Amino acid sequence: MGISSNGILVFGIAYEEDENDFPWASCDFEEWYSREVCGVKEADFERCDDYWDARRAAAKSAPVDLVLHCMYDYPMYILAPRNTFVSNSRGFPKEIDVTAYSLEKQAAWRKVLQEFCETHGIFFKEPKLWLCSLMG
Repeated sequence: MGISSNGILVFGIAYEEDENDFPWASCDFEEWYSREVCGVKEADFERCDDYWDARRAAAKSAPVDLVLHCMYDYPMYILAPRNTFVSNSRGFPKEIDVTAYSLEKQAAWRKVLQEFCETHGIFFKEPKLWLCSLMG
């Protein structure tokens, strides 16, 4: 078995490991967002499958994605507006529509990130367009 690598293009806020105490530090982002923001609690469901479906649906309603980069064993994260990152596995090139990252869109995405950070007590810093990778 070899090591796979993915390239990632993302507009967002890159955080260093010690730079932020995320509100989801004691669990994963999906669990935190579905429980604390959307009120999805496992005890409210009779069937486990129904809970997981509700949890996934709630997390998909988040205005942001937490994009994993670096390595699975040493994860680093970029907070990005929902569905604004592109990834590609090695082997074949992937065409990027540069208009998808226009300055106008970046300004709108910045507002989404700033509002999310302010609402949830997360340190905000200027988002940037990042090219990073994920190996695992």
